[in-house]
Amino acid sequence: MINEMCILLLFVVLGGVLLYRAKITDTCNDFFDKNWSLALKGLCCIVVILVHIPNEHSTRLQNMIGSFAFVAVTAFFMISGYGLSVNRKRKGYMQHFWRNRMVTLIVPMLLTNIVAEAVNLISGVADHIVYNLLAVNGFVVMITTCYVIFYIAYQFKSLNEHMKSIITCLGILVLSILAFLFEKHIPFTVWPVPCLGFIYGMLIADNRTQIIGILNKQKIVDAKTILLILASIVIGGVCESKAYILLGRLCVESMPGNCIDCITDQNYGVYSI
Repeated sequence: MINEMCILLLFVVLGGVLLYRAKITDTCNDFFDKNWSLALKGLCCIVVILVHIPNEHSTRLQNMIGSFAFVAVTAFFMISGYGLSVNRKRKGYMQHFWRNRMVTLIVPMLLTNIVAEAVNLISGVADHIVYNLLAVNGFVVMITTCYVIFYIAYQFKSLNEHMKSIITCLGILVLSILAFLFEKHIPFTVWPVPCLGFIYGMLIADNRTQIIGILNKQKIVDAKTILLILASIVIGGVCESKAYILLGRLCVESMPGNCIDCITDQNYGVYSI
C-alpha cells in the first residue's frame, strides 16, 4: 500500500511539472513543434522508466502505466521520423547527417553503459566489464537501421521527394516484417511493430499543415474522448491487461474520420489492429 501511494504521489508531482505554466490556446499551430515533441519525449521516457522497474519492486499502478511502454517506444520512432523529414530540407543537413545522428545516439548510450557498470561494480558484480561498457542497445540498433534506410533513400538525386518518402516507408515496412519474423533469433529487443512509428512521423511531417487545419476547425479532444481514455486506463488496471490496446482502439474510434484520413487513406480497422 505504501508503494502504491509513493507511485501515485510521483505521478501527482510529475503531473504538476507537466502542467506548470501550461497554457490553453485557441489554435493548434504549435502541433509537433520542438517544444511539443520535447514534452512528448519526456512523458514517454517516464513511462519507459516505470516499465523497467524490477518486478520485486513494482506495484499495480506502476504496471498499469508501464503497459503503455510500447506506445511510448512507438512515439520515439515517430518523433525521429518526423524530425528527419522536417530537417532534411535544411541546407547542408544531409551532409552532416551521420555526425548529428551518432552524437545523439552513441554518447547517451555509452554514458548509460558507464553508469550501469558503475552500479554493478558497487554491487559487487564485475563480470564482462568491457562487453557491458560497449554493449549496443536494441533500440539504438533499430533506430539506426531506420536512419540508414532514410539516408539511402534520399541519396537518389533523380527521384522526387514523394518517391524518396515512399522508398523510405517501404524500407521501414520490410524492416518491421523481418524483425517480426526473426525476433526470436535476435539476442535483443528489435521492436518490430513500434518501429512503424517512423513511418507515422514522416506522414505527419508531410501533412502537418493539413492536420493543423483540421485541429483548428474541430474540437478533437472532447468530453467523449477524455471519458473513453479514462475508462480504458481504469479497465486496463483492474483487468491487468494491456491497457494501451483498448486505449488505442477507443481513441481512434472517437476521432473524426477526416483527421485519420489526413494522415493516411487507411480505414479505422488498420489503426485498431
